[in-house]
Amino acid sequence: MRVGLLPEVIAAKPPASLPSAMRMKRARDASTTNGSASPKGGGICACGHDRGWHMKGTLACVYGRDTATGGCTCEGFHSRRRGAAKPKGDQPPKEAVHKDGELSKAEEAILVALLHSPGKPLEVPEIAIRAGYRPSGSFSAHLTSLRRAGYIETSGFGTELTPAGTDAVRSAPARTTGSEFLKELRERHGGAIATVAHALAAADYTDVSGLATACGYRPSGSFSATLTKLRLLGLMSRRGPHLTATTELQERVGNAAARGEQP
Repeated sequence: MRVGLLPEVIAAKPPASLPSAMRMKRARDASTTNGSASPKGGGICACGHDRGWHMKGTLACVYGRDTATGGCTCEGFHSRRRGAAKPKGDQPPKEAVHKDGELSKAEEAILVALLHSPGKPLEVPEIAIRAGYRPSGSFSAHLTSLRRAGYIETSGFGTELTPAGTDAVRSAPARTTGSEFLKELRERHGGAIATVAHALAAADYTDVSGLATACGYRPSGSFSATLTKLRLLGLMSRRGPHLTATTELQERVGNAAARGEQP
């Protein structure tokens, strides 16, 4: 058992198992207690300089994290450990996006998807599937870019076009209807989506099994995924076990379904 150690010695040699910030704090406290601090400010920074070296007597910095000055002036020491942190005021201003009015293919698809859903804010998954994309990180970046450009706005109800966004895609083709819309569904989302949409436009169904059988499918997991896509596309609504076509689906496919046109 070790006895007789002075408190100053214990404070001057903190155990290595302590967190680095705690070890540096004890080392600074020990240097002040032992009288080894510089008369300029007292206390030794982790980089070896006394406090007067970089902050004129205020608290010693910890790897460039000084709250009084924003960082230590001995940049080489701190940048080797945590990287040189630039004050916010030195950050270059972000360039305005879409200054020339040009849109990428994905951005234009997003605006068109919102244009074809007037008066109805959409959630990100709904926008993604209607635009023909997946709700990934890159898709979120497109939304951010459009938001900064002032083409879309997001609220607690979802995302919708601004007047500037509407003007940007005013010349977009009108919504397809009838057999053309069924063809568009098949080409963009697959034959199952078009087949189920056609069946829903023609009749309501009391359960998933009945709808699947009418379409020639089994009520499996993949069929449930098809129904989820239809809901995100705004073409199907579900209340309990009942599956019905939305107003949008009736408007765009109803006549074709009534005539018996195949998807």
